[in-house]
Amino acid sequence: MQLCLRIGLIAASWLLAMGAMQSVAAQVAPCTVLRSTIKLAVGNMTIDACARMIQASQGTGSWDGNRLQTDGRGGVYLNGRFIGLAVNPSGAARSLQNRCFRGDVAACERWSAQSEAAARLMRQMYRPGWAER
Repeated sequence: MQLCLRIGLIAASWLLAMGAMQSVAAQVAPCTVLRSTIKLAVGNMTIDACARMIQASQGTGSWDGNRLQTDGRGGVYLNGRFIGLAVNPSGAARSLQNRCFRGDVAACERWSAQSEAAARLMRQMYRPGWAER
């Protein structure tokens, strides 16, 4: 009984946190990324986009004047309070690479297609011999 109550409380707090993330997800506000002694104002964006920027820099930051942190699993913390998972543009909470390494075949295929598209774009932008000019 006590275990069920604990699980229920955890589930309720998780749903409340996810609701907090969704309530601010569509808002656009100034985002700043902090890494060591470097402070970079990256512009106005949603909290998801700001969280992904902070996660990529492996630093901390702020969104709309509030302290924003991420953990290695995609968790987003606003002023120290867990508010949800940072969602990728694909709609997934974790990177395609991580999901592929964990055995998700669909993620591997999407990751491969994205990598090929990026390589094609680089070949179009930087033709052979561009550096010798």
